[in-house]
Amino acid sequence: MQKFRLLALVATLPTFVTAQVVVTSTATAIFHDYLSGTSQSYDYIVSSGFGGASAPAFTADLKSASEFVYHIQAPAGYAFQIEFPTFTVATAYFAFETYWSSGATLNPGLNVANVAFTFDGYDGPGLGTGTLPFKITGDGLSLGMTGSQFIARGTHTFTGFSIAADYSNFDTTSWSEGSYSPFPFRIYYYTLGYGGIDPGQHLSLVAIPEPSTVALVIGICAALAACCRTPRWKGGLKGSGFNV
Repeated sequence: MQKFRLLALVATLPTFVTAQVVVTSTATAIFHDYLSGTSQSYDYIVSSGFGGASAPAFTADLKSASEFVYHIQAPAGYAFQIEFPTFTVATAYFAFETYWSSGATLNPGLNVANVAFTFDGYDGPGLGTGTLPFKITGDGLSLGMTGSQFIARGTHTFTGFSIAADYSNFDTTSWSEGSYSPFPFRIYYYTLGYGGIDPGQHLSLVAIPEPSTVALVIGICAALAACCRTPRWKGGLKGSGFNV
């Protein structure tokens, strides 16, 4: 019996495990900015000095992993919501200029890998596809992700999003643990093409209804539906002398 149990356990193990360095930010507020006289409008989620949540610093040994993940989440009970008007001729994007440095190296670019961009709990008309470049210096002391993703018109709701870069093909022989600080760093939603008029904030944090509230609404709707039904009797009420 013991041998059977051990074999069953081994059979359920994954064939491989990817070691990750995961950095997380919680966006507690969205900062709106408009460059006067231009067509550029910004809603900052995370940045270093631009607005929104503060860009995170972290300490990690990138050599011991093969994937870097940056996850941005809404506070508990909230979600991100984009309201991009369907009538406008403007275009909208998520944009990333995320850099961290440990030491004096400030220009990542010797190694490049593709970045997977995913949303958590997404609901909406769909998003554009594409990849963002992930760059890291040969000594592993500086890393960054830059690029943008097209946002379709309509309402988009999601509880968080992640940027994940697989650098398993990089030569990490000389890398060592470092303390990484953000420098020119921002993640934001922006629009172009409003013709010198501030369109206002498109990206915001919205409260998610509590499960008990949703259940209450469903219960009320069910009760109202039951009240609206007209009872139908196939025969008279037995012994009553009445027919319906």
